[in-house]
Amino acid sequence: MSEPKYSIVIPCHNEQDTIRSTVTGLIEAVSSIPNINFVLVDNLSSDATWEKLQSLEREFKKVSIHKSEPRAGFGVAIRSGVASSTGTHIVFVMADGSEHPADVAKFIETSKKSPDACVFGNRFASPGLITGYPPFKRFLNRVVNGGLGLVFRTDSPDLTNGFKLYPRDVIANIDPKSDDFSITLELSLGAICAGIRVITIPTFWRGREAGKSSFS
Repeated sequence: MSEPKYSIVIPCHNEQDTIRSTVTGLIEAVSSIPNINFVLVDNLSSDATWEKLQSLEREFKKVSIHKSEPRAGFGVAIRSGVASSTGTHIVFVMADGSEHPADVAKFIETSKKSPDACVFGNRFASPGLITGYPPFKRFLNRVVNGGLGLVFRTDSPDLTNGFKLYPRDVIANIDPKSDDFSITLELSLGAICAGIRVITIPTFWRGREAGKSSFS
């Protein structure tokens, strides 16, 4: 079996204040892991995000940048990133720096031991893992994810979390269509319904420290 290759796909919309620190932190965290590349996708940004992406591509050989098709949406950017990537496995990471870079490395190391499995993050495994999450939004998140767990008979407690790793062939078989954030559920529930093994690990999450949420 050939060595797995990992593409870290980062969808961006008006992230001029965060994208550089997000990418440089990730590059440092995975510097010792071979066969990794970064796919940065701009989705209709109206600020200086594209210029920031161009600078990162010039600076780092592992970085490639792309513009999504001209239609707004997180799912649009995700699908464009998958189409532009070359990895056998794909990690979706937010551009705002909410994920801890060390957790991305943990995802990849976990996947190397079980390359046929998906790896999902769980932000709610411990109170100390999450900061800056609005209380009411957190309440709704727990209700929704608890209901999904019962309906789909899964013990993965954070299905709506966009921070996940998938083998490429799993994504291809699901063939997601959503243009917005519901693509996260389309992919996670698609994998579960297909009987793909899911490994869930605790992950840190923090609210953005610069800019404001841009994908609706």
